[in-house]
Amino acid sequence: MNQQRQAQEEMVMGCCLYEERAIDAFVRRGGTAKWFSDRELFRIAEIMMDMYSHGKTADAHSIGVRLPDYADRMDDCIDKSPMVSQIDEYVETLHGFMKIDKLSEFSERLTTVLAKTTPDEADVMLAKVEGYIHTMLTGEKIAEMTMIEAGIKSLDAIEAGDAGGLIDWAHPAITRSMGRLDKEIVWICALPSVGKTALALQWQRTLADKSIVSSLASLESKKTPLVWRHVSAIGGINTLKIKQGKGSEDDLVLVRKIIKGLDQKHMRLTDQRMSIDQIYAWARDEVRHGSKLIMVDNTRHIDVPQTTDRREKTEIMSSYFKRIRDDLDVPVVVFHHSKLDNGKEAVSWSADIERDADALIFLSANEDESSFNNGRYRCCIDFRISKMREGASGISVQLEFIKEVQKFRDWAYSDI
Repeated sequence: MNQQRQAQEEMVMGCCLYEERAIDAFVRRGGTAKWFSDRELFRIAEIMMDMYSHGKTADAHSIGVRLPDYADRMDDCIDKSPMVSQIDEYVETLHGFMKIDKLSEFSERLTTVLAKTTPDEADVMLAKVEGYIHTMLTGEKIAEMTMIEAGIKSLDAIEAGDAGGLIDWAHPAITRSMGRLDKEIVWICALPSVGKTALALQWQRTLADKSIVSSLASLESKKTPLVWRHVSAIGGINTLKIKQGKGSEDDLVLVRKIIKGLDQKHMRLTDQRMSIDQIYAWARDEVRHGSKLIMVDNTRHIDVPQTTDRREKTEIMSSYFKRIRDDLDVPVVVFHHSKLDNGKEAVSWSADIERDADALIFLSANEDESSFNNGRYRCCIDFRISKMREGASGISVQLEFIKEVQKFRDWAYSDI
């Protein structure tokens, strides 16, 4: 084994054995026991990941109870892990070694296969190559069901009371018009300051009320301002004066109560800057934790190291979101900046979004409907469905965006 690879595996393992948050970082990047080529470390990692997935403490002592013969090796790994705070860097390097292994394996296999392939078999071989790449990237073979099996699985889920895994949209008015969301890729495009983030947060609260776990990668806003948005929406209060130190004692008591009552179990949130590869690994980790909806806000802040061209970046991101949906079997909602094209809103940067998206939605201010009413400005937002792969396009749902409390409500029925 490459000595540098050996050292990297020992450092990652040592960090994970010493501090559990290192395991969190390892899993968040899609790490599995298969990343360890050393047979002893692979066995330790198997036990560690099993205990971790079941919510058990997975330190050197706990694993040593099950693998007493590996105690000295685990202690040696801990001694060789210089800084647990550098776990992200260690994991990223180890991931690189793993990818090289897989690419080498793929190259050898492809060479062998191509030598036996005739032109008439090219299409079939391409399908096999795609399946192998999927296995190489995710570690999971594509499980194919027959039509009857797929239909019965869906019907069984409906009879079990979960509507086949369908979930509600952010507001009842949208669900009434569009039906519930299936395992689809939804791109929600909007110009700045029309409520994209507020819609994502309201969506999480809507699902949390039904005990459904959702996950939001907020790449634009940090957790603190997002918490204040939740406070505004839940309490129905403008928090500006409170944040400026001008709130009353009662205001502070109410805000503290709302913050402590936030449903972190069902509203999962990260505000870490991520590359598109890291978003894929993060989504896999979130689904392991029970998430039924993956949301990313927004694409402008995703790092795509493969290219600097904006159109190519969008194309790569679109393909990754499609992989998340297909590999993890969950709906994916992507918030994206739109652009004005001859006075009309359009998708920024790439036609790949329009091709890959199951639903393409524009969120835009309706200046004609918006108006002042009793001294308060009512902002009408059009939730317009430009494309719906399995439904009617051209539908528009009107919502009122109450900006001061970061909340949407039905435009036609102010009591909703």
